Amino acid sequence: MKARDVMTSPAVSVGPDTPFKEIVAILVEKRISAVPVVDEEVRVIGLVSEADLLAKEEERPRPRFRLLSLLTSGPEEVAERTSRAEGLVARDLMTPAVVTVDEETDVKEVARTLSKHGIKRVPVTRNGKLVGIVSRSDVLKVFLRRDEEIRQEILEDVLPRKLLVDPRSVHVDVRDGVVTLRGMVDRKSTRDVVEHFIERLDGVVGVVNELEFELDDSRLKPASPPRSW
Repeated sequence: MKARDVMTSPAVSVGPDTPFKEIVAILVEKRISAVPVVDEEVRVIGLVSEADLLAKEEERPRPRFRLLSLLTSGPEEVAERTSRAEGLVARDLMTPAVVTVDEETDVKEVARTLSKHGIKRVPVTRNGKLVGIVSRSDVLKVFLRRDEEIRQEILEDVLPRKLLVDPRSVHVDVRDGVVTLRGMVDRKSTRDVVEHFIERLDGVVGVVNELEFELDDSRLKPASPPRSW
């Protein structure tokens, strides 16, 4: 499953000159917590979140606290916060250099991106232009995939086509996204590869691997290389 399969599209966006109050109205009306900022070519140049907007209230000029802020945060950080607090349009309020993903990005990679950067949502692009947005809740939709759909993919695609394993030799049971495998395969390495592939399928929560094998090839010693004279 790709980002395009779970994203919200079309994505709500604003231009760099969108006023503060208009951005607030959009967030409230659409019930979203952030909005991408795009240029004339619909390329993402930033993101304005509720936190960015709240900075205006939090950082109102309070002269007696400025010295304390400089001592605890440093001049550059204070200057950035002050600049946002004084911002009137999106370009002054936004967080620049936003992380984005392509629409063909695998959902699991999208999840890793969200986790790695500690963000709640990520804009989705096609040829560099905004086409949607994926949130954490969108990524979780993958796990709503029906058990029977997962089972059919394993029996009709993963085993016979990708792994060249006879599906008649493997009993597959899927309940609440947990796949249980029973039966017999030729080698231990085959058993491990089957588990590896299945646990990465969309909607799979876990794999209980009870497959037996005829040969434990993990104990076989590799052939010695021929001597060179």
